[in-house]
Amino acid sequence: MTRNDYELELYNGDVGVVMEQGHAMGRAGRAGFSSPEGEPSWVSTLRLGSAETVFAMSIHKSQGSEFTEVMVVLPSEDSSLLTRELVYTAVSRA
Repeated sequence: MTRNDYELELYNGDVGVVMEQGHAMGRAGRAGFSSPEGEPSWVSTLRLGSAETVFAMSIHKSQGSEFTEVMVVLPSEDSSLLTRELVYTAVSRA
């Protein structure tokens, strides 16, 4: 989610999983988000106005998110982009 949606109780940084719901034209999928109780909360993708699809997320794009686990892919060679601030931001997502 890229913005808070108080009606759906979804907030900036929330990440869900989209499931296809049939193959008919015009049929929406559904997205499952973890509720505070740990149960999935299902929402029609048509209601997700402030959502973006991701396969992987950059460190800075993940700001605002809270994850149980994170994986950070670091370059095998030295890079001027790899700073302690970037690494701190990465590991503080979990």
